[in-house]
Parts: sequence; C-alpha cells; structure tokens
Amino acid sequence: MSDSEDDGSACADSMRDVQKEAIRYGAKLSGTESVLRMGKFTRAEDDLILTTIAEFCADKGITPDEMVPELRTADTPGKMKRLMKQFLSQVKTLIPERKRQTLYRRTIRLIAGGMRGDEWTEEEKQQILSLHKLHGSKWTKIGSLLGRYADDVRDMYRRLRPRRRRGRFSEEESQRLVQLIMKHLNITGACCS
Repeated sequence: MSDSEDDGSACADSMRDVQKEAIRYGAKLSGTESVLRMGKFTRAEDDLILTTIAEFCADKGITPDEMVPELRTADTPGKMKRLMKQFLSQVKTLIPERKRQTLYRRTIRLIAGGMRGDEWTEEEKQQILSLHKLHGSKWTKIGSLLGRYADDVRDMYRRLRPRRRRGRFSEEESQRLVQLIMKHLNITGACCS
C-alpha cells in the first residue's frame, strides 16, 4: 500500500470521526443523546450514510444499485439481504440515535435518488389497484414496475382501497350473516326462509 492510499483511508477515517462527533454533538445540544431521533435526517447523517455506502460497496465488490430491491437487475435476494443486514449494522453503530428501519429507508432513498417522488396520476393509481390484484402486497415488485418507492406505492394503495364499514351490522347484514351460518352448518329453520 502506498503512502497516498494510507492518507486516503486516514482521511476517510478522520472524516467519519468528525461526522460522528457532529451528530453526537447535535444530539447533546438538543438533550436527546440517548433517545431515538425522529424527523428529517441532517446533512451530516446523510454524508455519513453515503460514505459508508461507498466504502461498503467497494469492500464487497457490488454497486449501490444492487443493494436497492427496486433497482436490482440480478435476482439474488438471499445474498443481498445478508449484505444489507451487514451494512445496516455498520450504519447503526455510526448513527445509534436512529431506528434501523428508518436507516434502511433513508439508505434506499439516498441510493435510488432517481426514483420518482412526484404527484400520482390517475393512470398510476389505477395501475396500483390492478397490480395489487395481480401481485398482492409485494410492494417492492409493484414499485419497480411503476418506478416508485415500495413505501410510496403501499401508502398510495392504502389511500385508494375501499374503506370497510365499521360499527354495528344493519338488520339486513345481521340476517345475511345468520343465513350463511345456518347454511354452513346445514341447519334449516324458520328464521332463514
């Protein structure tokens, strides 16, 4: 290893240390040092995640796109799942104030910056409903077909799906339920005519 390579890794290490301290210092100032952080990611957190992504991918010989299910070209879910777990463990040690799931979602958004996050068209909304009938709740698959994040697709589907009625059964619903139970149990009676 040459001196310039030594300087490069030392520089990356010192940069990471500075970033970790900046994050911890911000947490101390806000009085949330040991409490999980919520809300927007800071620039320092984003930089730390991006630096870790670059180093991790270089070390494992993969591209960042291979880590994102929506962008993956090769079908290697088992291997990539293990690598993502390793990656998240690394990031979690660097940013312990954030939930693991939050770190995962932020990583996906940082890597897949080209995914669409704009307004939904009526055509896309209809596609979500039809793709859900075809693929069920496989949001990652549906998201990759639409060029959207899986979480965004799931959330839009939840807004679009018909709402179930809540509260007491109507008289008609009660009678229908009794009829179905009687039919299922092969019971005949005066109430079911």
